[in-house]
Amino acid sequence: MGFSMFGQTAPECGGKFYDTGGPDGEYSNNEDYSVLIEADDPANFVTINFLTLVVENGFDFLRIYDGDDASAPELTPSSGAQSPGTYTSTVAGGNLFVTFISDISATRSGWDADIICSPNPPCVPPTGLLLTENTETTATFTWNEEANATNGYTLSIYNENDDPTTSPPIYTEDLASGTTTATATGLLGGTTYTACIASLCDASETSNISCITFNTAFPPPVCGGKFYDTGGPDGEFQNNEDYTITILPENDGDLVTATFLFVENTTFDVLTVDVGDGVEQVVPEVPEGEDPVVYTSIATDGSLIFHFTSSGVNPNPGWDADITCGPPPTCDAPDNFMLDETTANTATFSWDEVPNATNGYVLSVFLEDEDPTTATPVSTQLIAAGTFSGTADGLAPATTYDAYIAADCDTDGPSAMVKVTFFTPPVAPVCGEKFYDTGGPDGDFQNNEDYTITITPDNEGDLVTATFVFVNNSDFDFLMVDIGDGVEQVVPEIPAGGTPISYTSIAPDGELIFHFVSSNIVPNPGWDADITCAPPSCPTPENFTVSNVTEMGADFSWDAVAEAADGYILGIFNDGDDPTVDDPIFNTGFISETTASVTDLEADTAYDVYLVSICSIENEIFSDFAFAEFTTTLLGVEDILESEFVLFPNPTTGKITFKSPVNIEQVAVYSILGNKVLESTPNTSNFEIDLTTLSNGTYFIRSTYDDTVVVKKVIKM
Repeated sequence: MGFSMFGQTAPECGGKFYDTGGPDGEYSNNEDYSVLIEADDPANFVTINFLTLVVENGFDFLRIYDGDDASAPELTPSSGAQSPGTYTSTVAGGNLFVTFISDISATRSGWDADIICSPNPPCVPPTGLLLTENTETTATFTWNEEANATNGYTLSIYNENDDPTTSPPIYTEDLASGTTTATATGLLGGTTYTACIASLCDASETSNISCITFNTAFPPPVCGGKFYDTGGPDGEFQNNEDYTITILPENDGDLVTATFLFVENTTFDVLTVDVGDGVEQVVPEVPEGEDPVVYTSIATDGSLIFHFTSSGVNPNPGWDADITCGPPPTCDAPDNFMLDETTANTATFSWDEVPNATNGYVLSVFLEDEDPTTATPVSTQLIAAGTFSGTADGLAPATTYDAYIAADCDTDGPSAMVKVTFFTPPVAPVCGEKFYDTGGPDGDFQNNEDYTITITPDNEGDLVTATFVFVNNSDFDFLMVDIGDGVEQVVPEIPAGGTPISYTSIAPDGELIFHFVSSNIVPNPGWDADITCAPPSCPTPENFTVSNVTEMGADFSWDAVAEAADGYILGIFNDGDDPTVDDPIFNTGFISETTASVTDLEADTAYDVYLVSICSIENEIFSDFAFAEFTTTLLGVEDILESEFVLFPNPTTGKITFKSPVNIEQVAVYSILGNKVLESTPNTSNFEIDLTTLSNGTYFIRSTYDDTVVVKKVIKM
């Protein structure tokens, strides 16, 4: 009894051998198993006669070995068994070993086979029947020699779907022993047939037949006719096709042109064309209704040569092409016609020179998909000979157009037109407006958009900021922004209600440049952004702190401001002076450090300190004032260590708790502008003050004891 990894019982002599799907189903994906089929008598030999056999060619493999395991000689081709045939054991013991492997996708109906056990030598059909060449009227086959075919072979050809056991063949030939090839003749072009081979073992014994299905080549299309795949205008081509068609012009000197209106193959099916340069170009997919793809011969005989190969996976509708023939054009169409630049209302193009375009070129723009031979262009102009660029104007924003260029060769006539499809960008938004995709606030953008928008500030020196509140593109649609560093950043997705993302220009002209590209898959809602323009901001230094106050001086520190390209200025003023009109009693000048010290002050005297960031001296860009105040000590008075004086929480929404090693005599709260907004005299070391009534923002709290001052910054939220 044989063994199967999938739990099947090995077939026995006189029985059936099916795939795991049985007589009516299909095998499964990811199968990998083996079966040993044993002879029922030591004198007998196993024969597997496949009545039907359909597996996924190139992906699923049925292999048969002449012996007890896979180390025995393989009877099937390197690609495994792919079509019905007969396999017989020739070794002692008479057994056959079968393995099957299927991949992860696409199943087939598998096989139906009879298991025959008989004494050797049996009369079996030859293996490996294969079509090696076909024309419109002939088909050539080869097969493996069968040792017992002492009287040779019979090759027969039947119409498709005829029963070879009962129907008369349309062609039959007896071949001598030792012959392993033959050519059937008298066939019809573009027709499906069944070829069968049988062994003639002696005068009275003929084997079963082994059969394959094949197609004769289609007659090559002619000038003015159609060129279809083997399925014709309504059918599909078949698996495992491999043929070449040469299309010749009817008249010497003419050139063949094939205009493909529709092409649908797959990744595994390849149609190529040689236009006469010896290079096989792959004919691309052409969806129905899309722009045709045209090939015109450059061969000396004017021919086009097509080569088609289909896989064993799935057939497809193939192609539909018009074949025309005519003399070579005397006025060549311009090459390399391309779009160079677009704005909301203009498009600029360039092309290569046509030497005999003595009257120049005609550049026309039409709405997308309009017929340029009958429709009225939205823009047209004559371009002088020797000029290879032109700009169409008067276009509408956010619109798809077709542009055409043709050479005018005077008496040689105009050339064929060359087409470019393009999209004009929307009008760039201005400061204070919204920035939407082309679908506006409620619609979707379109497929195949590709445009650039530059947003410019109204006033020189201002910077543009785009604040995106919603972005919904896809994995295949990209909105990118260049803030002025030459790098296109992808604007990420922002769901409705999500955290906005802002981009502010760092360019000298303050512009933001956006580039959008959409795929041809599915449009999406796009984006919603606010555009604002303002002078460059210069942040105020944070954590401005006074420390080490003595009777004659103090130290100051603050956090660095990244935008402070030209440093900082710190000024000391008498208590209550206005820094915008009064002169300081001391200033540091321009400094790059984030610390400063001052000496030579008077003891026991109150001072105000103001600090500004300098983001640009040239453009006079300064921050608001950071404010602090302090009072120099009396001789011998020490500062409280800052770490011993604690207030919390900070930031706060209202009340703040103070903890100090000494009693605090007075507390004053100042705004960032230096205005006193709250005052208290706690005279205790632990207490609270309430900032609830104050507006949200930054404040400075000045605490005093024994003429010593500690200043802390607090954030009210």
